[in-house]
Amino acid sequence: MARVREQLAAAWRTGVPMAALEAEHGLDRFQIARQFRQCYGVSPRRFLTLERLRRAEALLVAGEGLAATAHAAGFADQSHFTRQFRGAYGLTPALWRRLSTHPVA
Repeated sequence: MARVREQLAAAWRTGVPMAALEAEHGLDRFQIARQFRQCYGVSPRRFLTLERLRRAEALLVAGEGLAATAHAAGFADQSHFTRQFRGAYGLTPALWRRLSTHPVA
C-alpha cells in the first residue's frame, strides 16, 4: 500500500486510474480500497482530495486567488474547491487564509 500511496501522491493533480493500480499491484479495486483504508484511514479517493487540499493551503498562504488556487490544485472549479475545503477543515478557504496569515493573539 505504500507504493499505491506514493503513486497517488505523485499524481495528485490528475489522479491515477484504478485500472492502472489494479494492473500494477495485482489487486482488484475493492481490495485496494479496503487495504488502503486499513493502512491510512481514508479511501484512495479521499487521500487524493486531502493531498490536493494540502497543496492548496500553500497557495492560499502565498496570496493566490481562490479560483486560481482551485485550478492549480486540480479541483473542477472554485465551488468544488470550497465545498471540499469546508468539509475537511470546517472553514471556507477565505476564512482559513485570514486566520492563518493573521493569527489571533
